[in-house]
Amino acid sequence: MEILTRWSLNLIATALLVSGAVSLLLSVIAHRLHRASASNPSFSALLFAAFAFSLLGFVTGELMSDSRESVVGTVIPAALTLLGGIAAYIVTSKGVREQAATSGILICFTFCLLVGSTLGIRLRVEYETELQDPARLGRQAVALQQNKLAVDLRRLQDFVTFTHLRDAFAQSDKIDLSGFKSSLEAPSATDLPPATPNKSQ
Repeated sequence: MEILTRWSLNLIATALLVSGAVSLLLSVIAHRLHRASASNPSFSALLFAAFAFSLLGFVTGELMSDSRESVVGTVIPAALTLLGGIAAYIVTSKGVREQAATSGILICFTFCLLVGSTLGIRLRVEYETELQDPARLGRQAVALQQNKLAVDLRRLQDFVTFTHLRDAFAQSDKIDLSGFKSSLEAPSATDLPPATPNKSQ
């Protein structure tokens, strides 16, 4: 089973590109706001935290929208709980400059959650459209017909082989096998004539 297909590589590249671009932009803005503060965090640490939350938001949104199960009622409350906890931390912090980094991470998560949800919806719609494609349905019907033909040919070959073996045994051992019927000769349910209604009732 091939895991790293072109489709999966495109999805992974999209997640990394969107998360990286959003986290880089918000990290630059938050780092500039923190420049005049004494507790100025390093740019690499801020970028790593923003990228982690961005990737988490993107993957969460994509899985939520592309899923065939009803996971919205589970994912959305969990996401809102996370955002509420971060918002409570921001409110209790002092000063706008100290809140810039946390606010940037919050924006990264929210924006990437939205982008991931949009991508997941698109992937789901494309998949369901592909299932109803007339060309695909035609190829599937032809494949089923070919499989049925192969089964019928195999049954015919088995019947011919059985007939030859029965005649060979009957001639070599002088045994009357005319009354022996195999499952290949037994009529199937589709070959039986339809039942006629009883007119005496």
